[in-house]
Amino acid sequence: MGRPRECFRNAAALALRKPDMYMYVEGYAVNRWIATHTVAHAWCIGSDNLVVDPTWDEGAEYFGVPFRHDYLSRVLKARRDYGLIDNPEMDFPLVTGAHPVDEAVIDRRD
Repeated sequence: MGRPRECFRNAAALALRKPDMYMYVEGYAVNRWIATHTVAHAWCIGSDNLVVDPTWDEGAEYFGVPFRHDYLSRVLKARRDYGLIDNPEMDFPLVTGAHPVDEAVIDRRD
């Protein structure tokens, strides 16, 4: 398990350390101990398509977007913080269209 409250860092480190095995995912999750609301969170998906959460062992529900390793690596090198969607440092490039979504996100229909 990674450091508590550092889910974006923990998941990015795992995905970049073992890119053949894990995809980095950002979105929202429900934790069993705070099941009344969702929390912005990051985790990985393994090659078996199952959630691998390096931060929580109490994760219950996950809804997110898988990102390409090259995009994850490029953005992390360009900023001082973790996280791709909520990125005020770079003026929210995925939301504003400065970074094309199809170059950042893995299309799971492939």
